[in-house]
Amino acid sequence: MQNSWYLIGNPNSGKGKVSSFITEIQKYFEAHSLTLQICEDFEKQSFLRTTEAIRKGYRKLLVCGGDGTINQVVNAIFQQNEVDPNDILVSFLPFGTGNDWIKTVGIPVDSQKALELISHGNEKKLDVGELWCSWGKERKKAYFINIAGIGYDAFVIEEMQKRTDLDNLGKLSYLTAAVGYLMKYKRTQMKITSEEFSYEGPVLSGCIGKGKYNGNGMMQTPHADPENGKLAVMLMTDISKLKLLTLTSNVYNGTFIKSKGIKTFETEKLHVESYPPVRVECEGELLGFSPFDFTIIPKAFRILVP
Repeated sequence: MQNSWYLIGNPNSGKGKVSSFITEIQKYFEAHSLTLQICEDFEKQSFLRTTEAIRKGYRKLLVCGGDGTINQVVNAIFQQNEVDPNDILVSFLPFGTGNDWIKTVGIPVDSQKALELISHGNEKKLDVGELWCSWGKERKKAYFINIAGIGYDAFVIEEMQKRTDLDNLGKLSYLTAAVGYLMKYKRTQMKITSEEFSYEGPVLSGCIGKGKYNGNGMMQTPHADPENGKLAVMLMTDISKLKLLTLTSNVYNGTFIKSKGIKTFETEKLHVESYPPVRVECEGELLGFSPFDFTIIPKAFRILVP
């Protein structure tokens, strides 16, 4: 089984394109004399399917889906205790709406070209972010390879989950929500500390990234490097909401970070306190509340890239 690939697909990604592409995947594996096992229960969460695959002895995972799917797979790999995460190799076929994470690591958006990485790709070991947050009286851990958003970024996700009409907007859904809810959100007093940077005062939003993109193409941490052993941090502090609205296009090319009221830095460890508590999200999944502790696990995630 260790030499066989195990397919983990999200049937909801790409409006059903995953299911229709499985025949192409099977043809590719047959043509290259490779062994593939397909998870039959597509309704299970990718986290559970990944955990089960590892327990069964599979060490090569072909993941089909969007940013949320790969985030679940990463968390399953790093939260299980069966094997060393370095024993797991992942190849990714993008079928998401935004496909933000692949923009940083260079995986082709074309699924057929991404499939060819199985035979012709190069292995890289990427950094993994580790996050501790609060759930009631408990502290829980999560992992991420793209971006974790705090404050307003998480608030937007929370509000989006209350609506179904935004789903029809596709890539414009996050932008529409982010602009629409901006005046509703109040800045939060935060205390942010690391070896390289410290700040205490009002914060509108913040991103802690290993990837550059989130929110369907927004470049909120343009200084992120998935292999440099650092977390890229972006904080919106004393920038006005009206000024931020004028910078909308700049958020998509990363130049907004040059504006007054935007702070950026890199660090290996970050501690965030907030009053009142704020939430954190990773790839559209709401996690716990502040205080937060972020750290880095260097070169821990094995992935095939061009």
